[in-house]
This record gives sequence, C-alpha cells and structure tokens, in this order.
Amino acid sequence: MSPFTTIVRRTEGAASAPDLLPLPARLRKTLRRGIGADAVALLLVAACCASSQTVFASHSVTPPAEAYASGWSLYLDNDRLSLTESDEDYTAGFSLVLAGRRARDHRLSLDGMLGRVNRWLGVQEHFAGETTQRYHSFGFGMAAFTPKEISDPAPRFDQRPYACLAFMHNTRQTVILARDASYLTSLVAGLLGTNLCEGIQDFIHDATNGVEARGWSHQISEGGEPTLLWRGGRQKLIHEGLSGDSHHQITWTADAQLGYVTDIGAGISWRWGNLRTPWWSFNPQHAEYAPLGPPQIPRQPVAAHQAVESYVWAGGTVRYRLYNALLQGQFRDSEVEISSGRLNSALLELWMGFAHEFRSGYELSLSIRVRSNEFDGPGEKSIAWGSLAFRHLF
Repeated sequence: MSPFTTIVRRTEGAASAPDLLPLPARLRKTLRRGIGADAVALLLVAACCASSQTVFASHSVTPPAEAYASGWSLYLDNDRLSLTESDEDYTAGFSLVLAGRRARDHRLSLDGMLGRVNRWLGVQEHFAGETTQRYHSFGFGMAAFTPKEISDPAPRFDQRPYACLAFMHNTRQTVILARDASYLTSLVAGLLGTNLCEGIQDFIHDATNGVEARGWSHQISEGGEPTLLWRGGRQKLIHEGLSGDSHHQITWTADAQLGYVTDIGAGISWRWGNLRTPWWSFNPQHAEYAPLGPPQIPRQPVAAHQAVESYVWAGGTVRYRLYNALLQGQFRDSEVEISSGRLNSALLELWMGFAHEFRSGYELSLSIRVRSNEFDGPGEKSIAWGSLAFRHLF
C-alpha cells in the first residue's frame, strides 16, 4: 500500500480545521482534511497564546547581507547522549551543513528545486512587497533507527523496524523584521534502505565492544528506495527582555511537512543568557530526527571587553502526524512495518540545551530531546536522544 493511499484513508471523515496557521492556501487545503478535533484544540491553544503576546523589547538587528561562506555546522546525535542506557529507536545520526551563498550555488544544491516547490505551494506569496533578507544552507547526513532487541536476527514485529535514511538537503530562511517573523523552508532528498547505517553501527559497536545489530536485513525499504521531504515553517518573536547582562527571547513556530514524514505542528522556544545574535538566527525546532541545519549569519566581531555568546534554551512542539515512512514503509514492501492503525497521530516533543561560543569563532551546543510514543503496541515507548553540535562561524 502506498503512503498516499494510507494518508487518504486516515483522513477520510476527519473534522475540518479552521485556518489557524499562516500557511499557503494550497497547503492549508491539503492539511486540514486530516486534522482531528484533538489536534485542532492543541494547535488553537498554541496559536492563541502566541498571538496574544506582545514584544516586550526590541533586541533585533537589521539582517546583514548574506556572505558567500558564513560557516559550517556538524551535528552528532545518539540515544546514549540522552543519559539513558538505551540503544534503540532513533539510535544515531549526523548532519554536516554549509551556510552562505555557496550553499545556494553548490553544484549538488537543491535550492532551485526548493524554489520551484515553494512557488507551487504558494509560499512566495507571503513575501510579496516586503523588505526581506534571505539566507541559505546545504547539507547531508544520515539517521539510523533500530528495535530494542538488536542481537536477534529474526524480524521483531512487536518493536520499531530497522530504518536507515541517507539524505542531502537545502534550506532557505527569509527574514521579515517588519512582521517580527522568519520563514524557513527545506527540501530533503534521500535514500531509504541502504547499508550505510549498518556499516557505521558495526564499526562503532566493534570499537566500543557493543552488541552486534543482526537484523538490518529486515529494514524499511531494504535494497534502497528514493524519498523526498518538504518542510516549511513560520517563526515569530512574541517576547523579548533585557535585564542587566541577561537577555531572553521567546518565539513560537507553526510548521508543516510533506513527504516521508507528513504532519503539521506548532511549538514554542525560549533561550536565556548573554545573547549576541538575533532571535531569528536560533531555530532548534527545524529538525525531523536529525537536524536540517538552518542557515547561519556572518559572525559579529567580539571585542576584548565583550563577553561571548552563552545561553541555555528549552522548548517544545505538538504535532499531528499523518504518515511516517520510517515506521510504515513507503512504496517498496517491507517485512516489518507499523500499520497505520497503530500510528499515534498526536505527538509531543520537548527539548533543552546549552550553547557556548568561543572567541576563536567556534561554538559548542549540547541538547537532549524527548518525544512521546510514536506508535501503539507492545514495543511502544517514548524516545530520547542527545545531540552535540559543533559550529564554526566566519
């Protein structure tokens, strides 16, 4: 059964949703068919809370012109970094991201295709007549998923399927200060069912005397299958304050995904500390398992008497999910799949972390993410993973 058939069957008879989120008309029409009453209530609360706030103080700066190369980022995810003993679910991932005009102009860039998809969805209509600044990023990476019992070579129908996603992506960020809003869109092209994750996991487990994962032959789309994802989101500043050397920002986000993961969501994000970057440069919500690496702005020089940027951050999002190929499979038949009837539509994800910039231009960030149960059944459980992010800002 194709994922599109699954989505249609899941959405038939669902309650219609009002136009809660500032999404393109064509996308709203597609998504609201599948939003149930419970998810509508959750999103309505988030949207109303956000719209009722006012900006307390303005710490925003005029968006600088995009540099040819503004930096690079390396994201490393692992469930063991979440301070648990687990080696399952979203077990590991990485993403290497380049930022600046070079990301748009790279010979492997998907930016041109992303622009065409944005126009087809009507996203560009939101920027007409506005003074904007645009930034770009390009990256590639992988994400690996395993069941709990990785030493068993037999298929485990009661647990999460093995899944491997290798991907490349381009992201555009459009900042409109007149609205105190920032728009992020990404296009991800990937391959499911390759041997990349198995090889990397075997190497790591051999080096650390870990348990051999013996069930990769039962992974989603075994043998290889192409896949795509479009993600779009609107981030808005709702509160900003400055007290002495401490500064905090609160933003809210509405977003949607179409492709190997299809859903809609709304969330809130907060950070506090010595902040030297504008609110729209901080985008912890722009991730689906492995981070999609939003663009970076050029680094501002730090004088000897100035403190570097250092802050803590936290947030969360609620999602209404229609389809997840990493659990349900895609077009190719998979031996182990989670049926649409077992998929949990309402999801909650929470995160917290710490980031510190060094005078050399490098930045280190550590974070933990927790997501509620993604499916029902004997193997159901919430999942958690930790992330390390290394950045070099030019």
